[in-house]
Amino acid sequence: MRGQQRAIRVLFVAQGLSLAAMSVDLTVTALVGSELAPFAWMATIPIALIALGTVFANTFVNRLIARIGHKHVFETGAVIAICGGISSFCAVWFHNFPLLCVGTFAVGIYQAASNYYRYAAADLNPDTKDRAVSVVLSAGVIAAIVGPLLATWAEGLFPVHYAGSYLIVSVLGILALVTVAMFPADQQIGGTRQPVGSAQKVGLLELLRRPRFLLGIALGFTVCCAMTMIMAGAPLVMEHVLHESDGTRMQAMQLHMLGMYLPMALIPLLNSKKRSHTVFVSLALGLGLVSCLLGLGQNAPLVAMALLGIAVAWALGYNEGTVLLVSSYSADEVASARGKGEFFLVCGQVIGSLLAGSVIEFLGWRTMLAILTLLFVLTSGIAINSRKAIA
Repeated sequence: MRGQQRAIRVLFVAQGLSLAAMSVDLTVTALVGSELAPFAWMATIPIALIALGTVFANTFVNRLIARIGHKHVFETGAVIAICGGISSFCAVWFHNFPLLCVGTFAVGIYQAASNYYRYAAADLNPDTKDRAVSVVLSAGVIAAIVGPLLATWAEGLFPVHYAGSYLIVSVLGILALVTVAMFPADQQIGGTRQPVGSAQKVGLLELLRRPRFLLGIALGFTVCCAMTMIMAGAPLVMEHVLHESDGTRMQAMQLHMLGMYLPMALIPLLNSKKRSHTVFVSLALGLGLVSCLLGLGQNAPLVAMALLGIAVAWALGYNEGTVLLVSSYSADEVASARGKGEFFLVCGQVIGSLLAGSVIEFLGWRTMLAILTLLFVLTSGIAINSRKAIA
């Protein structure tokens, strides 16, 4: 029990450092991309590569954990984050767009490894998975405040604008490496590692027939797609259409980060009582729909409100989607099923960030919000059909 509590504390700190690094990257990368990209529609490619790096690494992270354990995978992820920050720093310094893409892709690989912090917490606490997942994710509150502040503070540290922000990513990666080095080996904390050969394989079609798994991936995909699309697109709209200042754009992004992670501090308190999956799912989808409608106003306050609303919808949906996924398969199916579920969530991030720049450039902000509205409506239909199974 003591070892499990220590491991949860390590995961909490590591999650905070990971999300702080991600928030620094996400706060400045859309703006840096617009400066370095050879064409306007390529401005959000570096952000998309964060998600693509996550998808790429997600194909083997779960299998690596099953073979070598959480600790070594988490340490490797932190080392890659350090390299990614250095690459992005050099990209800004030498005005090199491909180097920025390499750096953000590396940070995406780090995100793939750190995405499994919450799953490790669930494995450590099989009787209270809901609360364990929420406690680890609640570290994002610190990241939401510290990340954008660090990005803003460090952007002027060097003669080249934003170079210091990316150096902060490497520093946070070093701190994360030190932190996860304190994570106990899996065999010391009750066997969260899946012995090779003992896993039970389960096919994707079989998983999709399970209402909890289907709703978990649908909800996770929707909120991840909406979050990355609006995060990548809103700064471009505020800069090129609304002509807002750097300070206003930074404040809007900080509000978005707070919306993403501040609710995570409250969810563990709600999980201490009997939770209702239906309520959490309904709140996430309803808030997402309302936020898309708000953003149609296309002025700075309404865009900021849409950023905040989608962020809170992501917080509720990402947490609830994870809880639904981890409760949809048995312990013997973890090695086979977990990577399949996580794949849909990171695909949502990829599609959202890849589409953002092109949709805004050729179709406009309101069209982007219309696409997201349709996505929330479709997921609401799946939720209605699954309500009896998740009640």
